[in-house]
Amino acid sequence: MTPTRAAALVLHQAIVLGAGVAFLSGVRAFSGRTLRGGHDPFGAVDAIVYSVLLAALVALTIRLYRNLTDSDSGSLGLKLTRRRVIAFGTGAVVAMAFRSWPWLLSIATGSAVIIDRVAAPRGLILGVFIAVSTAVFEEIASRAFPIRLFSGWPALRLTMLSATLFVLQHILDERLSVIAVLYLASIGTIFGAAYVMTGNIWLGAGLHAGFYYASVIPSGVTNLGAWYRVAGTMIIPSWLFDSLLIAMGLIALDIVRRRSAMTNEVT
Repeated sequence: MTPTRAAALVLHQAIVLGAGVAFLSGVRAFSGRTLRGGHDPFGAVDAIVYSVLLAALVALTIRLYRNLTDSDSGSLGLKLTRRRVIAFGTGAVVAMAFRSWPWLLSIATGSAVIIDRVAAPRGLILGVFIAVSTAVFEEIASRAFPIRLFSGWPALRLTMLSATLFVLQHILDERLSVIAVLYLASIGTIFGAAYVMTGNIWLGAGLHAGFYYASVIPSGVTNLGAWYRVAGTMIIPSWLFDSLLIAMGLIALDIVRRRSAMTNEVT
């Protein structure tokens, strides 16, 4: 890791985090609304400003990458092709299914029930918009950029770097605990492995968007695009689901390690 690239990565991640804080603080200062956690509704003007902000940050990321590596932005894996659209959709469906099965099983067995249905098209559209736009942006800024910036590193180390950045970006929204860090690190590892193995952002972005939106659907938080609110006892304890996710993160690391070893043997 050269000092210049390391400093650039730290600065870049600080700008991304600062931009998010500034956006939320700005909305609160000008309108008195709190967007964090869906406390207040996300308005049309908010969506426009948010889109412009993400576009500006993506442009900054690409420009910084070009200046540091003399490489074309195409090497970041952003180009959307038919195959990558399919990868995005597949990732979203798989992630939604994995994240949803505990509460779907709980409803099916009667241990949990739907107590409030939401039928607001605006909220549903907003939920998809937030899920997709945020997922694509984070895969560019926090997966593609650092992984390509240090592409000379072993694949396993790159995957762990992206997982570490994922934890640092989200820990402010979580209660600081060992399980929270492991949970976030496992998700970040899976997304990072998706990028390392495919060379583009789209499978990881689909997994990211699907996992997030599946968490929103039964939450009852209409401002984030929930479909309904589920109450009762989850038949699968949260610790068991978290443990399963952590195991999948470890499996993803092992797959990256094995694939990297096989590549080294061939070369």
